[in-house]
Amino acid sequence: MGLGQWIQRSLGMSGGIKVGLEVPPVFDWPDRVIPVAVTVTGHKAEPRTITGFDFVLRDKAPASADADAGNGSRFRHEWSHKEMIALEPGASVTVPLHYVLPTPPSAEELGIADSLQAKGIAERMLAKGFMAATKLPEGIHQYLLTVDVRVDGVKRGVGDTRSIKHGGRTKTTFGFGGVNIG
Repeated sequence: MGLGQWIQRSLGMSGGIKVGLEVPPVFDWPDRVIPVAVTVTGHKAEPRTITGFDFVLRDKAPASADADAGNGSRFRHEWSHKEMIALEPGASVTVPLHYVLPTPPSAEELGIADSLQAKGIAERMLAKGFMAATKLPEGIHQYLLTVDVRVDGVKRGVGDTRSIKHGGRTKTTFGFGGVNIG
């Protein structure tokens, strides 16, 4: 439990809700999803209504890392799932979900497929620059997956965070003077 979660629970700001997140130890970008299970335990005496789940996948950046994507992260992806669940007093529910991983757009989706085949070097370089900017991160091996559960009557989401490793099945290509090794 992080310091913020401890303070929130200690001050009674969680609405009496407890959240647990289960994730696999490893994921890979080609999998397209991460299977997760969110367990929510309700308030002891009052019914609650869950209105949704907000997830954030970010790299586990060292504290001294440059803050490119905010809070020291080099990569950050958000995903939400809306679902209404009535939670009786003291009841517990486990919701299996598939966290949808980001997929980079294709050249066709970016509208630059013709530019990749163009004869002009400037046009080809610009198109390749767009493709590089939309690539999934490489070289990051540790990530944090956070879930915040939206609950009616609770101002701030109640959440949990787990560490997950990138398995490394992503194909890496190195370019040397027009020769690609990968």
